[in-house]
Amino acid sequence: MLGAGSVGLGIGALVGKDNSVSIGYGVYNNSRASIGIGNAVHLSGGNKSYQIGIGNDSKVTVERGIAIGDGAQSTTLANSVALGYRSVVDYTETELAKPRYTARGSYSIPSSSKVGVLSVGARGNERRIINVASGYRDSDAVTVSQLKTIEDRLDGATEKADSKVRFFSVKSGKELQAIAQKEVDYKNYVRLKVQKLTVDARKADGKQINEANIKEIVDQLKELEKKT
Repeated sequence: MLGAGSVGLGIGALVGKDNSVSIGYGVYNNSRASIGIGNAVHLSGGNKSYQIGIGNDSKVTVERGIAIGDGAQSTTLANSVALGYRSVVDYTETELAKPRYTARGSYSIPSSSKVGVLSVGARGNERRIINVASGYRDSDAVTVSQLKTIEDRLDGATEKADSKVRFFSVKSGKELQAIAQKEVDYKNYVRLKVQKLTVDARKADGKQINEANIKEIVDQLKELEKKT
């Protein structure tokens, strides 16, 4: 079985839709504009498109899903990637919509099903990501070295703060405290405003954003604006 503009190479290789490629023994590719390479690759899921399965026994059943590695599977959330041997995308739309963990006084970046998720392992078979550079932007990954830096700063914060207060608070303790608080408020406002603009840009780009997830950011901005 061969769709228009498609290519099938290998015993039992099936290409059921247009503009697709199947290379390998027993590849089942029934997705439009998709690529299956390896033995027993399975690409399907009804009227799905743009799937990629590379690796023996890899499987994709969602729109724009990608599975790279022997036994890798992307089957529950569109636009998602399973990367590595037996890695699995087992996240659902319901789980993606749940509130993110947010430390007190911080905020979380809303995620979207339009970009999906990346899995490098599976539940019970998690994989460590190594040789990662320290993050800069709010949405970058944080490394262990960065967390150690925070711990070191917390360990020394009390002593440094006390020494500064003792030095300056002889005559102007309240004034110094007010100035310090204004500086903190300003930095928090800038940080939250940047995050709010990022969310607005994603909404303008057509991404689905759960307003409940950014309500805390909006509320904090309003409180800080009252102080100015």
